[in-house]
Amino acid sequence: MTSLRRAGALGRVGLFIALTILAACGGKQRAPETVREIDRLRARFEAEPDDVDVAARLAEAELFTADGDPRRATAPLSRLASLVPNRADVHHLIGLERMMHGHITEAAESFLAALELAKRSTSLRDVAIVESSIEKLESFAGYVGSAPLIREQLRVHFEEGKEHLGLGAFYRLGDALVDLAYKAGDRAAAIAIAKELGCATEYAVVGPFGPHALLDFEKRFPPEQGEWADAYDLGPLRGTRKVREVETRGCRAYLGNGPYSGDGVTYAKTVFDVPKAGTYLLRVETPNSVMVWLDGEQVAVVDRRTALPPIEWEREVELTPGKHEVRVKVASRHPNPVLSVALREKKPGDVALVQATTPYTRFLRAERLVSRGDVVSARELYREVEHEIGGSALQHYVTIVESDPLRPDDIRRDKARALIRRLLEQDPDAWYAILEVASLAAAEGRQLEAIRTLREHDDRFPEVYGVVATLRELLLERGFHAEADRLLDKLAAAGPASCSAIEEHLSTALRRDRHDDVARFSAELVQCNAESQAMYSFHVRRKEFDLAEAELERLAALDSRDNQVRYLGSRIYLARAKGDLARATALLEELRAKDPRSSGLVRELFDGEYARGQKRPAFDRIDRALREEPDAMLDLRFLLADLGADDPFEGMKIDGLAEIAAYQKAGVGYSQGAVMVLDYMVTRIFEDRSAMHLVHQIWHINSDEAVNEHGEYSVPDGADLLLLRTVKADGTVLEPDPIGGKATISLPNLARGDFVEAIFQYGTTPSAEMEGAIDGGRFVFENFEVPFHRSEIVYVYPSAIEPTFEARGDLPPPTIEQRDGLVVRRYRVDQRMPPEREAMSVHPFEYLPSVRWAIDYRWDRIIDAVADVLVDTEIADPAHRALAKDIAGSGPAKERAARLYRWVLENVENTEGFTGQAALMLEARAGSQIRVLRYLLGLVDVPSTLLFARTFAADQTPTEIASLDLYEAAVLRIGEGADAVYVTAGGRNIPFGYLPGYVRGAEAFEVKRGGGFVQLPRDGVGDDRRDFTVEAALRPDGSAALTVVEVHTGASARSWRDDLEELPPAELDRIFEQAYASRLFPGAKLEKLVIGDASDVDRPLTIRYELAVPFFGHREGNDWILPVPFTLQLAASLASRPERKTTQIVGEVQSRVTMRVRLPDGASAKALPAVSVKGPSGARFEMRSTLEGPLLTWEREVSIPLMRVPPRAYGELVRFTRAADEAESRPVRVRFR
Repeated sequence: MTSLRRAGALGRVGLFIALTILAACGGKQRAPETVREIDRLRARFEAEPDDVDVAARLAEAELFTADGDPRRATAPLSRLASLVPNRADVHHLIGLERMMHGHITEAAESFLAALELAKRSTSLRDVAIVESSIEKLESFAGYVGSAPLIREQLRVHFEEGKEHLGLGAFYRLGDALVDLAYKAGDRAAAIAIAKELGCATEYAVVGPFGPHALLDFEKRFPPEQGEWADAYDLGPLRGTRKVREVETRGCRAYLGNGPYSGDGVTYAKTVFDVPKAGTYLLRVETPNSVMVWLDGEQVAVVDRRTALPPIEWEREVELTPGKHEVRVKVASRHPNPVLSVALREKKPGDVALVQATTPYTRFLRAERLVSRGDVVSARELYREVEHEIGGSALQHYVTIVESDPLRPDDIRRDKARALIRRLLEQDPDAWYAILEVASLAAAEGRQLEAIRTLREHDDRFPEVYGVVATLRELLLERGFHAEADRLLDKLAAAGPASCSAIEEHLSTALRRDRHDDVARFSAELVQCNAESQAMYSFHVRRKEFDLAEAELERLAALDSRDNQVRYLGSRIYLARAKGDLARATALLEELRAKDPRSSGLVRELFDGEYARGQKRPAFDRIDRALREEPDAMLDLRFLLADLGADDPFEGMKIDGLAEIAAYQKAGVGYSQGAVMVLDYMVTRIFEDRSAMHLVHQIWHINSDEAVNEHGEYSVPDGADLLLLRTVKADGTVLEPDPIGGKATISLPNLARGDFVEAIFQYGTTPSAEMEGAIDGGRFVFENFEVPFHRSEIVYVYPSAIEPTFEARGDLPPPTIEQRDGLVVRRYRVDQRMPPEREAMSVHPFEYLPSVRWAIDYRWDRIIDAVADVLVDTEIADPAHRALAKDIAGSGPAKERAARLYRWVLENVENTEGFTGQAALMLEARAGSQIRVLRYLLGLVDVPSTLLFARTFAADQTPTEIASLDLYEAAVLRIGEGADAVYVTAGGRNIPFGYLPGYVRGAEAFEVKRGGGFVQLPRDGVGDDRRDFTVEAALRPDGSAALTVVEVHTGASARSWRDDLEELPPAELDRIFEQAYASRLFPGAKLEKLVIGDASDVDRPLTIRYELAVPFFGHREGNDWILPVPFTLQLAASLASRPERKTTQIVGEVQSRVTMRVRLPDGASAKALPAVSVKGPSGARFEMRSTLEGPLLTWEREVSIPLMRVPPRAYGELVRFTRAADEAESRPVRVRFR
């Protein structure tokens, strides 16, 4: 045996030497092969198995590097376990390997050993091992067979670790025990553990303040300083609300569930009693932006609107004995933000995160970053060495990629899929990779493929609960119930302590109506998890309401006092089920007090009182609700109207049948296929600014097309349909029968000559984001399609309020009358034919008769609201910062901005989704180019401001009512003052610093808090022009050799470049000749084409081409008539109508054409007289020609500004364009000898 062992050892040494020699040898026959580090380590381990350092390095390399094989880590790990059994890292590595290959029980044993060995160490690596082991054990404690042992060990370590464990590890232990305590039904134990952790368990809370969720993060609200009042005004429409007491679930407080539910800024306050002076760690956990004050001094600001720092963090503070107040400000879009605050004396184990110096410590650091909510930093840690990692590190990287908040879903999936493919190639026994392959397939709709994958492998990993559970879930989704149910035993074997396994048994029993099994599994589930509602549901199904009530009280006792409101609904149900209406009513009143903005609760209480004959108290209840929470109770006004108690439209309704009779009697002959006989609306505005609207419409159906269009009726979203009927020509009335589940309502037997009548109502409420302002919308009295026989709107509002009314078009003045303190304002037009939609007209709202109303709908409010929407949509990604720096390079800010601008236009497709997250757009290379550019500029510290401009074609009517629809063009201002550069986007070939003509000189507003209006520059932001030069050598037979040079600047250059990019280079000459040159000059043959500065979009585009033209003109008698190239035909394009009724928008034209014709010997020609024509708004046309020897020069220059031509000035435009066309059409005659 000795000799054999020695021989084996020598053999291993020989192998190592051989490998070394091979690595060192070279030769002329072939290039030397590089021996990988993993192979060197394997060889050294074979040679020196007792070398602890070699074994440890090999184990780490197998488990964490791309060249390793996690399956081969077992040999060095087994050797290490025998050589150094007291090293925590060895047991932790064994646990990772065992877990990776599905041996969960063994993995749990190893993590317990690692925790025991490392718990008192203060080395950075051991502290990380402790936290990692706790996390793994916490997950195992929920389902593995050794769960009782794990739970007990966690409790022991928690008790023993109070004086030496770092806050991270101690908190994770306690957090796990808190969950276990709740599952055991012991809330008192959970709270005791939270207090041991140093967590605050009670808070005073007030909020959310508004109007803005995140823009108001810097705004100082009253609770920020000084002693708190009992109640605070939260802002417009949010009301004055009392300070609430909130208890935690363990360490976490949920700050919502107040009387006003919504986003905004919430304040929480708690007090810690410090027993002795010393250094303490203040720990805060929340995924929101926060400010923290300790005893009135600000100690932390974490702004997650522009970056994603960890969601849990600590601040070191020095404290004296006694009480210390912590005040926290939370800004969130979530209506129920979560917060955890803890204070604990600093311990020896409170050390920094382990540094990533080896593959193993990189893995440990990445785990710790993820556990603190810093997914992005963890991703960056791996991304830097992405191709070097493997095994457990690669598996961890997959989980990070799949949860990356700054990557789009499809990119996350694609990236994860590529990484999983690598992992499977490295280790086919990695169950996680197999499960993820199936899960990704299922997520993309390939469920059968996912099922096949898991069917192949579910027997390989009997201890991996997730594999069996996922397969069962997919089978159930596809309806394979029998096969899914056969997996129940496997599920129980994989998770003997799993509550979810019991849930699966229970759901199967319910589906199969096995009542005895339902009772048994319900009891088992509650025994497993005391927070389960299984027994409550069981008793309710059996109508055992007393038992259900007892079970509900047991569940409620596990919850905090402030969260008892969630049980009131069930209590009400049980009281009604038991016939105790008095108790149900009392509970409804209690729930109403907790949720004062619920109109449904008011309606329920009203219904009860009304049914009991208590009508006066019932109506008084509605009156109180409308006074206290008017904006939330608008539907109660509809209830009052339905009951006839308070009809807001009283005296304003129209008899539809009478209206039809009047229409028929009028005998107006409309030729259109449909006629809007009546378009009538009543808007009742209340003192709280909410409004109810009644709409009454009647159509006359005169064509088969109209029958098809109106035969199916769609109720407008949010509207309550009051009447829908068909009125036959003979007066017969037919009402449709709605079909459940059908989106539209079919009108019976609709035919030509019939009438369709519909009445519906809806409500509108003020906007909290606009600080209680309301935009009532626009009523338009005609359209371009159908005649309006009678179109009318009536506004009814208290004289105490003053809505702003904005009337447009040829709308007659309103009639205004006073009725019992109400103002009745009526607008009406009759017998309006559809106006003609004239080409190139201004926005229809500038001339169509319409009226719009609003109250306090101001520009400053709408600007702040837009800023709030965008304030957290440019979250910095470290990878993108590096990319931005690489693209921008060095130099002045303007140069760096220009490089980023060009990169964005060339690499990011301009698509929809302007308000999305810029980081996701950049990663997807699709989205708003202007938003991506601003994001990148910010990453390299180049300041920019987003502007929204009012384009030349937008509605230009002056208005006091703010409207985003007027400012739709996004412009970015880079820098400030005279040196600012303005850019737009929307394509690839746009010059830097160029603004399209339709926004030059336009008004724009700045998107930022307090943003104002600015005027965009008109000069220095680019030009749009086209210049052409034609050099022709005319021959006696009429043919000619031409050299044409086109110079395009601005819009035409962009258009040409866009077109050129679409053409295959090999086909460019052919397509240019056929599609362009031969159309300009019939029969032309292209001899040479040169495109100048095609790729330099900041320079004009030059197109130079040479043509052979068989006929440069045409013969007319004895004369040869030269062609006039590049004619504009202004009259046909701009003034084809004899007159206009609407203002016309005329686009800018800046163009010069110069043609030089060298005549053949002996030929003669005459120069034409010069022509100069002036048009509206400075438009100018000039044409001249000269003859110098044989050289005939013809020039035409056109300058037309972007302008609006009102109908009164249209005649001038007609004169101008016709005169220009006439001048252009004059023949240039050449006579050959």
